[in-house]
Amino acid sequence: MSQNIPVLPSKLVKALASIPSTASSDYHAAAAVVSESLIGSEVASLEAFMESDRGSSQGFNILYVLLARHRRHLDPSLYRKTFDRFAHRYSDEPMSALLASDLAMLDAAGPDLARAIQHAQTAMDAYPFNSSLVVHHARLLAEFGFSGGEVASEELQSTLERVDRAIESAPDVPRNRAVRAQYAALLGEFDAAQKSIQRAIDLEDSTSQVYPIRVIEYQRIRADIALRKEVAAIRERSDEYAEKWSEEMSDRLNEEGSSIRKEYAAEIGKLRSESLASLGLLAAVIAFIVTTVQISQQFEVEGALRLLAGTAGMVALVFAAFGAAFGVTGPRRLVLPIVLGVVLFVLGWFL
Repeated sequence: MSQNIPVLPSKLVKALASIPSTASSDYHAAAAVVSESLIGSEVASLEAFMESDRGSSQGFNILYVLLARHRRHLDPSLYRKTFDRFAHRYSDEPMSALLASDLAMLDAAGPDLARAIQHAQTAMDAYPFNSSLVVHHARLLAEFGFSGGEVASEELQSTLERVDRAIESAPDVPRNRAVRAQYAALLGEFDAAQKSIQRAIDLEDSTSQVYPIRVIEYQRIRADIALRKEVAAIRERSDEYAEKWSEEMSDRLNEEGSSIRKEYAAEIGKLRSESLASLGLLAAVIAFIVTTVQISQQFEVEGALRLLAGTAGMVALVFAAFGAAFGVTGPRRLVLPIVLGVVLFVLGWFL
């Protein structure tokens, strides 16, 4: 027994027929136009059709239109309910990944950007020339970057190039300009970002039902750009202060290091002088002892004493000369050994 499929009103049939294939860059915009014109009875007719549809392309278009309406009305619970009821029937349609991406952004626990980006990438891989998909994926990646996620600069640059190509093909699409503003800000081009977001606001149709929502979104992006610019300026000033402080600390450390090295050098010089003085004194004492032994063996007591006195004087004078030659002590400290040496030498000579 065949199942009865509800007949759609001719107005809806005509509107749905105006939607191009899912591979087209105009698919989303055309579906959005249909969703904006729906009234309550037409929504009921579309839902009744969905109940009996089993995966046709028209059925997917209806699902896309219904979900676009729920998203525009900021009704995440109805979006999820409709998605869960019907989306599995169209799993073979690559564009269904875009619907899953939107669902991830409407997660009750908060937008799941990572999952949304993954689904958007799937749809974009299937339709790489669909500029609306390219911009959608780029917007999610930009939001991920603005929320603190790590996005490589190479990926930002390559995505920006794809967005620029989308702008070239559709220069009057406001969202494309808004997404470009986000990427310019992420790359630190804040003046270009401000110009792009202003251009997006200027291009937005003020008669559209979604105009207030879009403008609020653009103003939020503008605020994000201003905040990011201020943060970048603060970070730059902090880096300058840190660099200046580092240089000052380096200079201080160099000065302290130089002072410490000088103190160490002075201490080492002092120890060296004392060591040399000790060695000189030790040499003099040894020489005196050896001489004393030799004299005591060869002379009488009186002659030996005279010779020892003279020898002691000579040893004292030699020690003083040693100290003066090697700088082991100051001149004042050499006066006593010189005087003592002279006195002993004179006593030994004249006694």
